[in-house]
Amino acid sequence: MDFKKFVPFKKDKKLGLQWRSKKAAFITISGIIIFIFSPFFISVLNNGNSEYIDKHDAIVQAETYVKDSLKSPKSAKFSGITETHATEISTNEWEVTGWVDAENSFGANIRSNYRVVMEVDAKEREWTKKDIEIQ
Repeated sequence: MDFKKFVPFKKDKKLGLQWRSKKAAFITISGIIIFIFSPFFISVLNNGNSEYIDKHDAIVQAETYVKDSLKSPKSAKFSGITETHATEISTNEWEVTGWVDAENSFGANIRSNYRVVMEVDAKEREWTKKDIEIQ
């Protein structure tokens, strides 16, 4: 296979390096521009909001609140991503449901379902627990 056709430059003895074609020059320069400005493009797509909160942030915070309520937080094993559900019920208000396996005060491992409702200040990234149920 001739790899020379994939290189955007050709070597000329008199002129040095030259573009193989206008198309090669356009593709190469466009790729470089996209690479350099991609962080800017991503922030524009995110409406310039670097304080974006997603469901994974909500799940992590909910698990923290649940751990704080357990007798043995170190023994906690939470439901996986397919069994944990995070829903933005209104702007910056999240409900997270799932299950947790943890030791009770007798040392027995018990599975409990949980539901946490919380609010977030997106700019400060500060969460406030509104309601928690562990059954």
